[in-house]
Amino acid sequence: MLGQLLLLFTQSPYYAGRSTGRLTQTVLPALIRGDFVYVADRGCLVAWASWAFVSDQVLDAIKAGNLIQAEDFDSGAHLLCLDFIAPFGHAIALHREIRRVHGARKAVWFRMTKGDRFCEVVSNGK
Repeated sequence: MLGQLLLLFTQSPYYAGRSTGRLTQTVLPALIRGDFVYVADRGCLVAWASWAFVSDQVLDAIKAGNLIQAEDFDSGAHLLCLDFIAPFGHAIALHREIRRVHGARKAVWFRMTKGDRFCEVVSNGK
């Protein structure tokens, strides 16, 4: 799965500029913990989302520009979306999978620029 996942990430302009090391910093801990959903089409990975449950302190650190560490993935109650990638038009199916797992739970999402600086944290308002 990791090979298909890395290939999927290269199909998105947002993720294509990220280093493999940076991707594995968020992808591997999510894989190990089972904190992800994906969509496959004819056996090929076409969409992926991963998350972590972080503490107030970790969320503040991310807002300050720090990167999430493996030990932060289960540090609290905030549902933090790490990756949401659907470069082939499977975003609705991926969203359905996330809702299947988490229901209407409030989530905190983040996006990093290519330089891995913090951009924004947005709540879905639930």
